[in-house]
Amino acid sequence: MKLHTPLLALAAAAALAGCYVPTAPDEVLYGVVTATNYKETADFAAYPNVLVSQTIAIVDDTNSGIVISAAAQDGVIAQIEKNLTDRGYTLVDSAGAGPDTLKVGTYALFGSVNLFYSSYWCSWYYYYYCTPTTTYAGSYDYGTLLIEAGTELYTPGTPPVPGTPSKLIWTGASYGVMTGGNNITTSSPGYPKSLAAVDQAFAQSPYFTK
Repeated sequence: MKLHTPLLALAAAAALAGCYVPTAPDEVLYGVVTATNYKETADFAAYPNVLVSQTIAIVDDTNSGIVISAAAQDGVIAQIEKNLTDRGYTLVDSAGAGPDTLKVGTYALFGSVNLFYSSYWCSWYYYYYCTPTTTYAGSYDYGTLLIEAGTELYTPGTPPVPGTPSKLIWTGASYGVMTGGNNITTSSPGYPKSLAAVDQAFAQSPYFTK
């Protein structure tokens, strides 16, 4: 996993100390952090076709009513698809998907929603306690943009069945990008951050190629 660590270290320390990490404008206090993780045994070339979800699913345990406009969703999805096609992958729809198809899903996380990476699992409150299967981190109340790639996708906030190997081969999580109030549009400050975060996630994942 490749991490830009200042936000993660601060949030981890606060969690261990039993403190709440306050919500604040990320550009003022924490900046944007992008974390990518991949399954080391995965053969990315084994999936020449990709089926990309055309919506950004919102997972919000604060029930704040945040919405992302269709234009903003389309722009982020298009940026993901561009990065994939630039790496040699072929976009397919559900009718064209087969066993050689990699599923790609995109999520916006708000509140204390947990997300699950491939490879291994770590407890947030017991930060260094890890067991094989998946790894996990919180969204820190900042509006996380999560991209999952795998033969099966997982709903953030819902842990995989314990002991079941993850079907994910890659995840990219960018913290502090989905900002701009309860209605995120292409004019919101979070929109260009989201596009840049997509590019950053793929840029630091050179192994993600056909």
